[in-house]
Amino acid sequence: MTRCWNGHGEYDGYECPTCAQVEATREAGEKAADAARDAADRADHAAARQLAQAQRLADAQYETQEAIHRAADQNHLLARDGWKLQVTSKVQRGLELLNNDMFEEASSILRNALATDPGNLFAHIYLALAERSSGNSAEYWLHLQKGAQLLGTIDYSTLGAYRETLAAFSVPSGQEKDPKVLILRDVFFKRLQAYFASRPSDLDIPLLQEIVDRGWDDIARLGVDVIDARRLSLQFVQIVMKQDCYETAALAAEKLVEVAATRKDISAWLQCSLTAWQIKRNAGRGTPEKGVRFLTGWKIEEVATLLDEFVTQRDTMSRSFSEAAWVSLASALRSYYRQVREAMYEYLDRTARARSASTPTNAVIVGVASAIITLLVLAGISALFDATQAFVFLIVGVAFGAGVVATNLRGTSARTKAFTEHQTHLRALQLRIERAIGFASEPSKPSSTPKEIANSELTSAANENLRYVYPRQRDASEEPGRSMET
Repeated sequence: MTRCWNGHGEYDGYECPTCAQVEATREAGEKAADAARDAADRADHAAARQLAQAQRLADAQYETQEAIHRAADQNHLLARDGWKLQVTSKVQRGLELLNNDMFEEASSILRNALATDPGNLFAHIYLALAERSSGNSAEYWLHLQKGAQLLGTIDYSTLGAYRETLAAFSVPSGQEKDPKVLILRDVFFKRLQAYFASRPSDLDIPLLQEIVDRGWDDIARLGVDVIDARRLSLQFVQIVMKQDCYETAALAAEKLVEVAATRKDISAWLQCSLTAWQIKRNAGRGTPEKGVRFLTGWKIEEVATLLDEFVTQRDTMSRSFSEAAWVSLASALRSYYRQVREAMYEYLDRTARARSASTPTNAVIVGVASAIITLLVLAGISALFDATQAFVFLIVGVAFGAGVVATNLRGTSARTKAFTEHQTHLRALQLRIERAIGFASEPSKPSSTPKEIANSELTSAANENLRYVYPRQRDASEEPGRSMET
């Protein structure tokens, strides 16, 4: 007999009957619970699937209803605006016939389109071109004027409408003063002026070229005044000059000068400035005074670079620009240079000082040698007088001090010499630039050899001009000064 560990008494065999019955009951309960959970999950899944299917059916019905409504709306629009589609189709067909030189057929279909839609700008424009090609100038001016009067309306306020209408405007030679031409020009002027004021960001170079091609300087100038200056170019300025629109060309060149000055693009500033000066002088319309004033925001070293390039690029740019323009720009730079000359030479002194500070010297060698010589001399003296230990330390200190003093003196002397050499050289170069812009006069008797020429320039810069115009020579140890903005 075996006693049950769970307190069920004794039993025969390998397993307690009571424990076996309890275990079987527990397992049966767990299986029943699992079955119930599975049944509940299946029920929930089936309900969710039925709900999703119902939602899909509802969505399908909604989309069907929406499609029906859209179809009804589209049919309503087609019924209401079908005539517009027919007019547009006729205008496109008329343009195709016009491009194939079928002028009578184009005129017929375009008149048909205007009978349905008298306010169609493109139908008027294409009909005007067809009538002109057929020799009916009166009809050409009539429909072109009607089309121009539609510019700026709700349907025709786009850049393409203005460009297309302008492209159709052509004045035969000798009829520039014809009343019909003047009336139509006034219509264009009013429409373009309103367009420039209301939508300046839409303005582009092709539209301005259409205006310039007709020689409308005053209208084109209004466009250049409002257009983004970054869209302008020297090529556009040259095209404008060929059409004798000098006011437009001068304004465009001045705006390019301002852009180049803002970007501090020296080459572009020179080219645009020379272009502006050449336009003004050729047209006799004053001087572009603003160009040089744009330099007031530049640092003095940037002005120095500009002057240097102005001198070095003279031969290259003189082939593209007139001598009068070059002389005029030099005169303007000369006037501006008077304001910054003192700051320019201060900048040259700072540059010379920076270069002299990096000049290698043998000051350390001189200092060591001085220290050794001093030590030997004092050691000999101490040996003669049987010096004490304290005197020996004094000798060593004096020798070290002599080396330091000699090093400093030698370094200062070398830097001062280097500073003087760099300063003299830079000022000689600056004097050459001054002569190029006409600020300083040329030497009366130039030397005969390159070496003598260089010596003459150095002597002139270092002696003659230093007396009355150059700023004082600063100490080599003085801190560099500011960079000047006028």
